[in-house]
Amino acid sequence: MSLRAQPVIREGDRFAAGIVMKKEHLDLVVELRHELHAHPELSSKELWTRARLQEFLTTHTGLEVIDCGPWFYAYYHAGDSRPTIAFRADFDALPVHDRIDKPYRSRFHGVAHKCGHDGHAACLAGLCLEIDESGADKNIVFIFQHAEEIGEGAKAASAVIATRNVKEIYAFHNYAGGPPFVAVTRGGAIQNCASTGMSIHLTGRLSHSSEPEHGINPAFAIAELVRKIPELAADSRWTGPLFATICNIEVGEDSFSFSPGEGVLRVNLRDERDAELSLFVDEVEKFARETAAAHGLDVRFKYRDSFPETYNHRVTADKIRRACAELGIAYAEMDEAVRGSEDFGWYTKLVPGSMFAMSGDGPATPLHSEGFDFDDKLIEPVMSIFANIAAADISEAKFEVKNVSLTPGGTAYLLITPHSAFLCDTGYSFSAADTVANIDAALRDAGAPGGRRKLDYLLLTHSHFDHAGGAPVIARAFPEAKIVASSHAAYVLARPGARKTIREMDVAAARFLGADPGDDTTGELRVDVVVNDGDVVRTEDETIRVYDTPGHTNCSVSYYFENEDLLVTSESSGFKFGDVVWPAFLTSYRDALDSTALIERLAPEHLLLPHAGLISGDEAKAYPAAMREETKRKADFVLSRHNAGMPSEKIEEEFITAYFDGVIKATGMQSRESFAVNAHELVPRLIAEQEGKWNGTR
Repeated sequence: MSLRAQPVIREGDRFAAGIVMKKEHLDLVVELRHELHAHPELSSKELWTRARLQEFLTTHTGLEVIDCGPWFYAYYHAGDSRPTIAFRADFDALPVHDRIDKPYRSRFHGVAHKCGHDGHAACLAGLCLEIDESGADKNIVFIFQHAEEIGEGAKAASAVIATRNVKEIYAFHNYAGGPPFVAVTRGGAIQNCASTGMSIHLTGRLSHSSEPEHGINPAFAIAELVRKIPELAADSRWTGPLFATICNIEVGEDSFSFSPGEGVLRVNLRDERDAELSLFVDEVEKFARETAAAHGLDVRFKYRDSFPETYNHRVTADKIRRACAELGIAYAEMDEAVRGSEDFGWYTKLVPGSMFAMSGDGPATPLHSEGFDFDDKLIEPVMSIFANIAAADISEAKFEVKNVSLTPGGTAYLLITPHSAFLCDTGYSFSAADTVANIDAALRDAGAPGGRRKLDYLLLTHSHFDHAGGAPVIARAFPEAKIVASSHAAYVLARPGARKTIREMDVAAARFLGADPGDDTTGELRVDVVVNDGDVVRTEDETIRVYDTPGHTNCSVSYYFENEDLLVTSESSGFKFGDVVWPAFLTSYRDALDSTALIERLAPEHLLLPHAGLISGDEAKAYPAAMREETKRKADFVLSRHNAGMPSEKIEEEFITAYFDGVIKATGMQSRESFAVNAHELVPRLIAEQEGKWNGTR
């Protein structure tokens, strides 16, 4: 890894400034580390290790120890009303010989701690000793985790995040040969690559070696795969870095009597990003199927040792940096992600968290090699960084939301976080110049004196004119901002017919509000970043997860800001004005209910609703249930009349009278003509959906 670092500060054999680990605690922890090293156990077989760590904690601390089968955690309880953070250590070993000349050398042939997990667990045990004695102002979960080496442990242990309502999580990994005693991390970025172990099983037909023409030998297909898969990984269309490593080939037996009928190719696939790795896996599977078919072979796939990308959130990485500054420990940022994978990423998919790495000053023996040994001199600085973080305030995300489209019916909200700025929808085209002025003023208020904050992204929830129409004008004013939308929205916005409709409706809205329609800018509509369900958008301090939320349109998406616990919703889950909740399903009633259910599953602290703005706390928690009931009531208005034999045209008339004249008209948000267009779309689709003739996005 490439690092930027300052020289480390040392005082003899002990560290400078704030490192205060008690000598008796340090001695206990070093002794524990040597015990763990002498008794290594492979992933998911760590029976003695788990029992010994639990025994150590129950003997030397008063912490509650909760056994969870293959893993466990210790718990410091500061109070039910206090926030909770977590620290994690792994404790599994590797199938490697131990060649160190130490009295605590592994007692088990072919099994050894060659990734330093004995040291990780010992450091966390040391933190338990310190916290148990000194106390803390928050609840702390100390996770002792199994099976990191096969990517399975964190997936199971991450359940404690919800169980204990953990707000932040931290971890450490040792390495050798780097700048000694420098805490190294990569804040606001991916620190470790995602990877998976892929086994391609090919089945043909066994034959005698004298009659290979009567068999189907998979060796030739495997030879093609061995040549082609690395070529697929090297294709320039991947943003990468993307790697395909041939790890193992099995064809036939140790015999010259047969032409084999079965074979297996095992390949490790690795990419910095989960999303791109998934696409590459699909491509390798497709090529393998085509190759197998061409050779008359059956093919199946198995996966194991699968790891997610490990993303370090900026807000938690900053706490590591501040801890180092206060303790007199040097700190460095990685320039690029580490190729090696780490299952800590399962935790940081759920809550903000960061991992740092540190090298000792011993031999530069690589991890996973027979001569590697954890450097005991790492225990004190690592534990001290953890202790400093434990004493720090919980990283409360601070953000500001401003309504920058003050035109009735348009929706554009500027979301400003500590290091980033996002425009959530853009409002109308005809009023976009005013929106630009409002954005500029807000970004100048948030910037340094005489400067202006950067606008990072325009996040479009869908393609309708009152949400996306202003994008061309705003993009001209803020060329650094990238426009984000779903793949379906990108398709819609590129269609001439859709652009014509957007222009017509924008002109109609302008005339309804007595404004000048201005120039037609629909020819400049574009999407710079195409996203789909599960994708992630990132800035220096933010991780934004994308969720498909159809129902209002088929191109609708919502954006979840992890650090803020804020969901920018699409109109599929409606909006509200005053005490009125307003369902806005058009394409599918059932899809709209599913999109509203997403809010209940995520249960965010904050909702940024289209046309309505920010709601938080109890109001946000109550919103999805209220919206679900109102959505059902609105659907029943239409379907009860249809089931009674009322013609669709009459249902539309009554719908407009009840909902426009009775509700929307007073808000000034929409003209009667525009509302009628939506009603003409909604009523027949809802009826068709009930009769099984229309299924929304399904």
